[in-house]
Order: sequence, then structure tokens, then C-alpha cells
Amino acid sequence: MEAQSSIRFFEDCPLTRRDRIELVLGPTQKTLPLYQNHAQYDVVLLDGPHGYPFPDLEYYFIYPHIRKGGILILDDLAIPTIARLGDFLAEDDMFELMAVVDATGLFRRTEVETFSPYGDSWWTQKYNVRRTSRQQGAEKIPVEDQITKLGLNRKLFR
Repeated sequence: MEAQSSIRFFEDCPLTRRDRIELVLGPTQKTLPLYQNHAQYDVVLLDGPHGYPFPDLEYYFIYPHIRKGGILILDDLAIPTIARLGDFLAEDDMFELMAVVDATGLFRRTEVETFSPYGDSWWTQKYNVRRTSRQQGAEKIPVEDQITKLGLNRKLFR
């Protein structure tokens, strides 16, 4: 492990409560689908692989375990694949966008019931409804992506 790695920083931090944390190291594409000891999480940081579809894969395996009132931290919103997930979360009734600090989004889990990880009620999700012809009523709702409009991607490539 590199001396400058975020894992090393986390392990050496005096605020880290090792007695309350189980570290599972490895690619999230392999570790998350196999992990069986989920609890209801108060705080989740998604900062794994950034290439599509991996941010969505991480979200899929972790969102059912975030307790109502819990915080989901989404890092690297300047990367388009992460910004897309951020835009989805910003419109989803399960989450409330609390803040964007630099390129990190903080979302609070609302009281709305968890979207079934085994269902496909895509037409009930605002992100989809606002982008299809299945919109209710005669007038179309303009689509404004909250994360993407911040232009974080321009800052990344300067």
C-alpha cells in the first residue's frame, strides 16, 4: 500500500474508530456483490472506480442499506460518470441534496421508502419521467441537472 494512499490516511487518522469499522479491501466490482454483513449505515462514501458503469454498480449495492436520515457522500462530481449519478440523486425522492463542496456532493436519505433493488418501476423516478414522453400533464417540465450545471467538469480540465 502506498504511503500517500487514502486508505493509509484513514487508518492513521486519530478519529478513525477501528473497533466500529470492518475494512473490506479490493475492487468494489468484486467485493460489494459478495459482501453479506450489511447494517443500516449512517454515512456512506462512494469514491471507488469512476469508469461507467462502476459508480452506478456501487450505488446499487449500497443504497438499500443507508438508513433514513443517513448521509451519502459522492466524491469526484467533476467526472461525468459521477456527475450523472449526482444528477439522478438530486432528483430522486429518496435523497435530498444538502451541499456540494468542491467536487463532493452530500445527500441526505429521506423518509421515502427504498426503491426496490429487484423491481423496475422506472416510470416512478423523477429522473426518468422528466426525460421521457411519459410526463404527466400537458406541459413538459424543463430538465435542469443540478450537479452538471455547476460546471465542475470545466474545473477538472483547466
